Order: sequence, then C-alpha cells, then structure tokens
Amino acid sequence: MNNVLESIEYFRKAKDYAEREYYEPKRDTEIITNLFNTAIKSLEKQIPRKPLEQQLNINKDLIGLCPICMEMWVIKYKGYCANCGQKLDWRD
Repeated sequence: MNNVLESIEYFRKAKDYAEREYYEPKRDTEIITNLFNTAIKSLEKQIPRKPLEQQLNINKDLIGLCPICMEMWVIKYKGYCANCGQKLDWRD
C-alpha cells in the first residue's frame, strides 16, 4: 500500500505543477487536471476501507455497505465493491 500512497502524492504534486505552469490554452490545463484527478481517484480506491453497517444477512454471510458509493451491499468474501471498485478491508 505504501507504493499506492507514494503514487497518489506524486500525482497530486504533478497536478499542482501542471496547473501552475500551463496557462494557455486553458482547455489543455483542464484536460491535464482531469487526467491527474482520475489517476488519483483510481489509486485511492486501492486503499482498503472498512465497510459500513456490517451485519449478517439471511444466509449468515457477513455483509457491509460500501463506504465510498454507499450504494452496494457487499458480501465479506468480495474484496472490492462491484459498483465503484473500492477495495474493502474486512478485518476486525
């Protein structure tokens, strides 16, 4: 996970640099910023997050609500949310 955090920090710094240094045309700056934001968001999804509202379903499977999209109930044996791709940490 350390590589993921380092990569996120790298992309944040590169995005800040690009926003400072590329003044014209504005459209190019927006494209570069969007590319960096997409990379950062994708990397952040690799950082495991605890599912919310963990409980047992009728089949006695542990399920939880994805903390990012809040849309998907995920069964414990799934390592990622099927809706948004967030990596999940089921450890107690």
